[in-house]
Amino acid sequence: MKKVVFTLSLLTLIFAKANAQDCIGTNKQEKQVLKLINSLPEMVKENKYRKTIHSTIFLKAYIQNTPTKTDKHFYVTISEEKAGRLFTYDWYKVDSSTYLISYYDVVNGKTMSLKEWRLQRNHQLKRKAVS
Repeated sequence: MKKVVFTLSLLTLIFAKANAQDCIGTNKQEKQVLKLINSLPEMVKENKYRKTIHSTIFLKAYIQNTPTKTDKHFYVTISEEKAGRLFTYDWYKVDSSTYLISYYDVVNGKTMSLKEWRLQRNHQLKRKAVS
C-alpha cells in the first residue's frame, strides 16, 4: 500500500511540474500577469506582423515560475510553439504585488527595467543595421 501511495504522490508531483508552464493561467493573478506580458508593444507588434503574413504560429507568454517565500516574482517567457516544442525568445520578471514588469537576462542573471532593455535592444539593432 505504501508503494502505491508513494507512486501516486510521485506521479502527482511530476504531473504538477509538467503543467507549471502555462500560457492560460490557473488563477486570477496568473491570468493578469499573462495579460500584461501579452499586451507589451513588442508582443502585439510581432503577432500583428505574423497575422498579416498568415502565419499560424504566434508568440505567447508562458509562466515558468510562480512566486515563492524568497522570491516574489513570476518568471514569464515569450515563446512560440513549433511541432510540440517551445522556442523561447525573452524572459520577464513580474512583481506579484505591484505587477511591475522587468526584463530578465537569463544568460547573465541580470534584471533591467523595460526602458533600459528597450534602449539596449534598439542600440544593438542599429549597430547591426550599420554593419
